[in-house]
Amino acid sequence: MELNPDMIVRNIGGNCVIVPIGRSLSEQGVIYNLNGTSKVILEKLRAGADEAAVASALVEQYDIPSGVSPLEVVRGFVQELKRHGIVL
Repeated sequence: MELNPDMIVRNIGGNCVIVPIGRSLSEQGVIYNLNGTSKVILEKLRAGADEAAVASALVEQYDIPSGVSPLEVVRGFVQELKRHGIVL
């Protein structure tokens, strides 16, 4: 999955943030701060993993509560990334 070229990802003080650059920053005035799970999802997607592979990685890395579908979590996050214009 490709990051929007108007966005940059940086690790600042142990936090992963996504910052709009250029006109987008002044228009949006937003900096996105990712939690650990979101960071893992974004990194894996940017490395070329599909949603199912990312969901499997979450299961391996985190204790997923019963009743929670890791694949649905990944799909929901991807939709939010697209909605905010973070990924293309």
